[in-house]
Amino acid sequence: MKRLMNILFLSCKKATLYIEKSHGKPLSFVEKMQLHFHLKMCDKCLEYNKQSFIIETVLKSHQKKVVDPTNLTLSENFKTLIQSKIDSNLKKD
Repeated sequence: MKRLMNILFLSCKKATLYIEKSHGKPLSFVEKMQLHFHLKMCDKCLEYNKQSFIIETVLKSHQKKVVDPTNLTLSENFKTLIQSKIDSNLKKD
């Protein structure tokens, strides 16, 4: 029974790992299901998922404009923009 519980229920640490992993490559079916069920039960990880998605979206749009990705730094204005997008999207919910 304990093994089944470990398969079905993720720790928050593992859930955040899956969230970040999903930005780079697709999750397996089992990983998707585990994350889905965890996000249904854990408000903090659901919030983290939303913020991570916003940050990833903004960074991808910014990355397209960067000529030299080896020297990528974010200006204070861009950091403020990211934070404001997170805040405004969180207020929608």
